[in-house]
Amino acid sequence: MKCEAEAETEAGTGVAAGAEAGAEDEDKDEDEDEVEHRKRGSDSEGVLYFVMNDTYGGFGLSDSCLRWLNDRVQREDGSRVGYGDFRNLEGRCNPHLVAAVRHFGSKRASGRYAKLAIERVTYDASVLSREEVIDALEVDEYDGAESLACNRDSIIASRALSGECSSEELNIIRDAVWGIQIDYDETLKEEESKSND
Repeated sequence: MKCEAEAETEAGTGVAAGAEAGAEDEDKDEDEDEVEHRKRGSDSEGVLYFVMNDTYGGFGLSDSCLRWLNDRVQREDGSRVGYGDFRNLEGRCNPHLVAAVRHFGSKRASGRYAKLAIERVTYDASVLSREEVIDALEVDEYDGAESLACNRDSIIASRALSGECSSEELNIIRDAVWGIQIDYDETLKEEESKSND
């Protein structure tokens, strides 16, 4: 699965987000509109959303969440997706997965030993590419609890070693790299607190 386009496929998994055929109910159309909005926002605004496990135990999806995802995401061979399809960083920023966690909320989207959260990564898209940012991200994991970290030096080193940047351009890149911010998406927390009231 790829973050940006439904028709693209991640090498090795054979998973692609499929376009729904036929008439759809209003709820499904609204969810798909939200996915498209988030994809456009991520591309133009230098924002990426990732689903991470925020507690000890490990990443996992509820049966309801998986059913919802299977209505929207399909493998090239037509088989059903599983939570393993969303274990790497490309899978974790899949707009359908992000939409599913927003749709259900953390409690209902999470598997038995998980507490899913959405982390937001902001960056200067005029200087850094989406691929560079994703490649520099790493999952810090301890006993199943996860958070994103950014290996900023990898971006700087990659650009410096390419030999295509002047020292002035490298300074601009360095500033942009240190401007990458990772934080929790407060929208999900607000939705969770409303549902608890």
